[in-house]
Amino acid sequence: MSKQIPVRILVLLVIVFSLLSGCKAASPKAVTQNKAAIPFNILTLTSINNSGLLRQLTPAFEQANHCKVSITGCANSAELMELVRNDKEIRRFDLVIGLDNCFLNGAEDYSLFASTELPKKIKIRSECQIEKSGRIIPYGYGYLALLYNQAKINPPPETFGELQDAAFQNQMVVCNPHTSAVGRATLLWTVALFGETGYQQFWKSIKKNIFTVSETSQDALNLLQNQTCSMTFGLSGTPAWITQTQTNPAPVALSMLQEGSFLYVEAAAIPKKAKQKALAEAFLSSLLTPEHQTQMTSCLGLLPVNDSAPLPTLFAGTPYYAVSVNNQLSQTTIEHNLNNWLAFWDRLFSHTLY
Repeated sequence: MSKQIPVRILVLLVIVFSLLSGCKAASPKAVTQNKAAIPFNILTLTSINNSGLLRQLTPAFEQANHCKVSITGCANSAELMELVRNDKEIRRFDLVIGLDNCFLNGAEDYSLFASTELPKKIKIRSECQIEKSGRIIPYGYGYLALLYNQAKINPPPETFGELQDAAFQNQMVVCNPHTSAVGRATLLWTVALFGETGYQQFWKSIKKNIFTVSETSQDALNLLQNQTCSMTFGLSGTPAWITQTQTNPAPVALSMLQEGSFLYVEAAAIPKKAKQKALAEAFLSSLLTPEHQTQMTSCLGLLPVNDSAPLPTLFAGTPYYAVSVNNQLSQTTIEHNLNNWLAFWDRLFSHTLY
C-alpha cells in the first residue's frame, strides 16, 4: 500500500504540470490576435468607392493595422459636405475622402479638420495645395476642359466664343453646381474668366445649346458617351481614363479652350474630433505613395499630386500643367458671392432643365 503512494503523487504532478502548460499557451500574442479589430470609418463619394481605389488599399491596411475599415458613400459633393458639417459632435468619421477646392467654403470648413503629419518624403505639387495649415491634403487633380464626342463633333470649339455658335444647339450637357464638384468648378471658371456681369452673359448666350443639366459628372459623361449629347465640361484626364478602363470606348476627346483653364483639386482630411487620427494619417500616407498615386489615373481619371508617381502611357497627351484662372477669384470673393452666382444659375435654368 505504501509503495503505491509515490505513483499517485507522480500522476498528480503530471496533471498539475499539464494544466500549468496550458495556461502558458495563452501568451500575449494570442490575446492580441483574438482582440476585436479597431473600427476605422471613412466618408467618401459613392463614385470614389465604386472606382475600386479604396478596395486596392484596404485589405493590406486592415491587416497591417489590425483594423476594420467601414465606408460610407455620398451621392454627390453637396451631400458629402452636409454630412461633414453636421458630424462635429457625433464623430462618426475618421477620414473624409472626396473633398475638393470648389465645395470647401474657406476657413469655416477648414476649421472642421485637424492638421495632419505626413512623412517628409511625400512631396505634393505646390499648385495643388488648397490651404497652408496641413488640414486639407490633396491626392489628385485635373484641369477643366471641353470634352466632346468625336463621332458627332469634329473639329470642336476652341474658344468660349465658339461655344455660343447656334450650330451646337441642344448639343451640350452641363453639371449642376449645387450638387456636382465639376459643375461648381465650371461656374467658378466662368466667373473668373468673364467677371461678375460677363459670366451671366456667357451662360445666357449658350443656354440654347444646353440640352440638359446632370446632377453628377458621371451622368454627364454617360450622355456624352451614348451620343445623347456631344459636349460637356469635364476634367482633362477623362479621355485617357475612358480609353484605359473601357472596352470599345466612345471617341471622347478634349479641347483646352484658349482663354485659360480652371484647376480642380480633390483632397482628403481628418475631422478634428476623429477617434482614430493615427490610423487616418497612416491611410493618407498610403494614399500618397507613388504606387497608389498611379492608381488615381486608372480609378478616378485624376493626375497624381505626388510627382514621383509615373503616368501611364495613355496619359502622355494629358496636360500636366495648364494656364489656370483660379487666382482671379479670391476665397473671400467666393464666400461673399457664391449664393448670388448660384441664384443666377437657378433663375436661368431651373424652370426649363430640372
